[in-house]
Amino acid sequence: MLSQQQISENFSVAKLVLILLVATGHYFDGSILWVPVSIALFVFAFSSGYFTAYRYRGTFKISSFFLGKARRLLPSLIAINGFLLLLFIWEGRENIAHTHTFFSAFGLVGFLDWFGVKNVSPFGNGLWFFTVLLVFYGVYPFLNFICSTKNRTIFFIITLGVFCLLGQIYASPPYMLWLTVFGFGFGVFLSRVNWIPCVSKIIYLFVFLSGLFLGLNFFGFKLANVFFITILSILVASLLLVARVPSGLLGPLNCWLPCVLEIYFLHTYLFVRSPVLGVVTSYVFSIINILFLAYLINKFSNLIAQVVAKSRVAEGGCK
Repeated sequence: MLSQQQISENFSVAKLVLILLVATGHYFDGSILWVPVSIALFVFAFSSGYFTAYRYRGTFKISSFFLGKARRLLPSLIAINGFLLLLFIWEGRENIAHTHTFFSAFGLVGFLDWFGVKNVSPFGNGLWFFTVLLVFYGVYPFLNFICSTKNRTIFFIITLGVFCLLGQIYASPPYMLWLTVFGFGFGVFLSRVNWIPCVSKIIYLFVFLSGLFLGLNFFGFKLANVFFITILSILVASLLLVARVPSGLLGPLNCWLPCVLEIYFLHTYLFVRSPVLGVVTSYVFSIINILFLAYLINKFSNLIAQVVAKSRVAEGGCK
């Protein structure tokens, strides 16, 4: 059985691999990569749900919960949006000062999309996942109350599953919104129940279902795609809870483990598509560019966080 520290390290490694997979899927838009990208989004959501529910259970101070999230996210958002602002000015983008910019720059663009409002700001490209994350943080104190016992937690995940299924059938946008929403809830669910799956059974089932999924699609049967992707996503997330990921798996890429948020916000703006370089070279150059700038911006956001922390300490000392 893995410790919580080992599980946390597993997801840290997995999230870096998966965000690069998401970037790759967006670069080669329309390819079969939409399947692993969907699984990646579920794992991201599951991770947030699982670790939030693990750290904040029972009675906790709600104001401290939200303040902690703000202190963790705001320095990165300031650094990221500062860079994007300079990039958009350099590119001569329009509508930088539009009213949509506030929603888009801080990851609230999903609300515009869900209410049928076309985002005209250059900020917020593809950031609906972050909107769902913020909604999850907003409702988590209520979820913590609902999932206070094992039976209530089981009732919650069944209810959420039905709700997401109905959403997928009757109100499905052109991306995996409901799978992602279910991922947050399933993370909360597994953090509250004592479930330790067998590693070998997870792997065998994943291989079997992947083969069946590909076979059915080969013969044109696609009605069960969301079901298969949901089960495969659950298996991947579950595997990260019980199987140790080698610490040296990423080698020199380990220094980008803290940069997942920056990569997520930046990657669609930094793609290079040059007929001179060719598709493969353009893609490799894009990933290098994304990693380089994400690393620098992450370091700058750390400086912002340090300055804010020092100012808070100074204010405390003056009182």
